[in-house]
Amino acid sequence: MVTTGFLTAPLSPVEANEDEDYYRKMIQNIPAAVYTCDNLGYIKYYNKATVNLWGREPEIGKDLWCGSWKLYNPDGTEMMLDNCPMAVTLKEKRAVLGEEIIVERPDGERRDVLPHPEPIYNAAGKMIGAMNMLVDVTENKRMQEANRMLKLYNEQLQQFAFAASHDLQEPLRKINTYASLLCEKKSAELDEKSQRSLFKIAESAKRMTSLISDLLAYTRETEIEAHFVKTDLNEIIENIKSDVELLITEKKAQIYCDILPVINAVPPQMNRLFYNLINNSLKFSKKDTTPVITINFRKSPSFIEIFVTDNGIGFEQAHAEKIFTLFQRLNGKQSYEGNGIGLSLCKKIAERHKGDIFAIAEENKGASFHIKLPASLLAE
Repeated sequence: MVTTGFLTAPLSPVEANEDEDYYRKMIQNIPAAVYTCDNLGYIKYYNKATVNLWGREPEIGKDLWCGSWKLYNPDGTEMMLDNCPMAVTLKEKRAVLGEEIIVERPDGERRDVLPHPEPIYNAAGKMIGAMNMLVDVTENKRMQEANRMLKLYNEQLQQFAFAASHDLQEPLRKINTYASLLCEKKSAELDEKSQRSLFKIAESAKRMTSLISDLLAYTRETEIEAHFVKTDLNEIIENIKSDVELLITEKKAQIYCDILPVINAVPPQMNRLFYNLINNSLKFSKKDTTPVITINFRKSPSFIEIFVTDNGIGFEQAHAEKIFTLFQRLNGKQSYEGNGIGLSLCKKIAERHKGDIFAIAEENKGASFHIKLPASLLAE
């Protein structure tokens, strides 16, 4: 039948064939796996997506219920074909929805699938078969599992952070204290080699304490539960300048800053981000050169960009990505303090705010760090 306004008219044989051909082509091209069985359970029709899911071409009139190589229950136990959702639909003349199955292909790959078999009735109300749509949820389940594992890893990282802040730092403090006492009170009784050994012990304990503190900051400052509030970046910069005032005075550094926006952000993380960048610019300044740090701001319809630029020692542009990797250092610890965590933390914080950070630099000519954040963070 075709509909014309409120009236219906019977289809001619040619129109019926054209109509059936149209729907067959439409089903062939949809991405979901769709197939039908007759009322005895033999596969009658299937589309390309079904072949891709099963990994094989079913044999019309021979394969029953399902064309997959093997079926399994969600718990991994094998499912007999005559108990699969399509078989249940045909036997009990009802739709079977929400019962997940696992399809195994001939190559051994398994896919998690949600079947949707429903009976097909003719005009007289007699069931003549069933149609099944198979929704592949494998990637979704893998994402859920990945999120579950990520949550587990984060919990373990928090447990490590707790242990690091208590169980690890205490013995390090003792090592550092006793080594320092020996250096102070017994150095006259020790030969030069022993003095050097004690000094190395104290320095190693000090570096380890610093590393643990930085790791704690890395875990603490990137917690998912952190709250976004209105954050005046101008206040952030002024607070940082106050924190590093002694270093600014010592190096006679000059810091110039545009008027920065107020954004919705996590204030401690923004403070850590800009503190690390400004502190790096001061730390990696050139000898006999007045450090000059400029902080510029510009806005586009989609992004806000903040540039922290200095005239320090810079680095080769080939290392521009490497510097944001955890524990990566371009300079030896003998020349510059640090654990190679600061910039990786900056990267994490920028990503936490749905943005990014990258660097443009030239050796001995300074570096410019570009913070790119979505314009949607601008506070109204």
